[in-house]
Amino acid sequence: MKKLLLLPGGLVMLALLAVFLLPRQPALHGAGRIEDLASSRSAQAADSLHRKIIPESDLPPEGSRSLFDHLVRENGSLPFPFDQVVAMASAYDAQQRPPKRLLIPDGRSLLKGQASFEKPRLVAAFDAIPPVGATIAPRLRGRLFMGYVEDANEIEVISYNAVAGRFEFQLVENYCPGCVPRIVYANRAVCTTCHTGAAPIFPVRPWQETNVNPEISSRIEAQLHGATYFGAQISRQLDDAQAFDDLTDIANVIPTTQKIWLDGCGLEGNDCRRSLLNLALQYAFNPAALDQAGVARDELLALQKRHWPADGIVLANGDLNNRNPLEQGLYDDSFGAQIKRLF
Repeated sequence: MKKLLLLPGGLVMLALLAVFLLPRQPALHGAGRIEDLASSRSAQAADSLHRKIIPESDLPPEGSRSLFDHLVRENGSLPFPFDQVVAMASAYDAQQRPPKRLLIPDGRSLLKGQASFEKPRLVAAFDAIPPVGATIAPRLRGRLFMGYVEDANEIEVISYNAVAGRFEFQLVENYCPGCVPRIVYANRAVCTTCHTGAAPIFPVRPWQETNVNPEISSRIEAQLHGATYFGAQISRQLDDAQAFDDLTDIANVIPTTQKIWLDGCGLEGNDCRRSLLNLALQYAFNPAALDQAGVARDELLALQKRHWPADGIVLANGDLNNRNPLEQGLYDDSFGAQIKRLF
């Protein structure tokens, strides 16, 4: 039953296209304090169909694995150093394109204390689209993200599990020269305190804690005395961060769409799901030809009203506020800045 209810991974994006054509469904009404709002949404989620079908366990459901696990298994092992991991995943792209990579020397991950301008955290968002007819053709676009901190000897991995309909949170521990790495699943409850949408998170424009900030990139370059770090360019443009941000936005659409697919149509709502998918496919093939006020749209609305949650469906949001660590006086050696830090 679970496999039938979950939206197939390759069609996740299509269903949401049709949903956005529909009028907005009821949202939360009369919410007071933010604590009450969070509490009501938590209660709603606990009883929702998607929560029953898609578990919150640390380990993936039996019979399923993360996309990252599949890549490692298909390649026989996890290569070292990190640029070889990037090359392994990039090989699945029809044009052999590398992922979007950025450097964050002073960020907000759990490993932030072990990153520095000399050895910054390297984050990668994979955008590989396999060639037509490939025997092994995982679709990585918006489904595989990594963060590597050299001094922590660790890689953080977020990758999609198509069978379970969720992103998995993993760690590659003991990742260092001459070491035997260990791939484990992380404590999901800890991860989702920040990754509230159970998907990747990333700051909003202008991404000043990354190396698209000229001051950040110049400080990294001064420490490394080179133009790259594990294959990642030290100097980047805003377009690079925008592309990375776009991939995290795609990732956050996936769990939201699963909620719409399950909670919006209900346990016995396969007729609703067929209608939703039919509209999505029509929109994907020819957006201009889709009648937004047609009979099919009205039929879908009627089907959804039977099961649509009274409080609506919470949309996953992977956006963090922009932050510039250099503006906080953390790296200012003047006497005034030292006094400010002291107090």
